[in-house]
Amino acid sequence: MMNGRRLTPSVGALIVAFWLCITTSALAARESESEQAVHPDALAQIQTILSEKAARSPVENKLDSNLLYGMRALQQRRFGQLRIEPAYVESFMQEHVAADETVQVSIQAKVSDGLLASLAAAGARDVNALAA
Repeated sequence: MMNGRRLTPSVGALIVAFWLCITTSALAARESESEQAVHPDALAQIQTILSEKAARSPVENKLDSNLLYGMRALQQRRFGQLRIEPAYVESFMQEHVAADETVQVSIQAKVSDGLLASLAAAGARDVNALAA
C-alpha cells in the first residue's frame, strides 16, 4: 500500500514482468553455454569442413554434402586408399549406399530428352520423370 492506496498491477505490467523473467533466464543460460569451451577436435573438424566447402567446384556445390563425401569415400576405396572416414560419412554410407554402390537420389530439374539420355549414359536406373 502506498499513501493508503492499494497498487494493483495491470495485465500489461504482469506481461512485461513475466517477459523480463524469461529473457533474463534465457540470457543466463546462453552465457553459461557459451562459457563451455568447444573441444579442439570439434573445432578442427569444423575448420576442415569449411575449407573443403570453399574449395568445391560449382558443380560440386550443387550436390548434397553427404552424397559428395560418400562418393569420394567410395572412389578412394576403389583405388585402395583406405582411410578412416568421419562418423557422419560412414553413417551416410551405411544408411544410403546399396551393396552395388548405388544411391537413390531425387533430382529437381526441367526434364528433357537430353537430361534423361545423360542420366541413362551415366548409369541411372529406375528414372521416374514427374511433372512439377
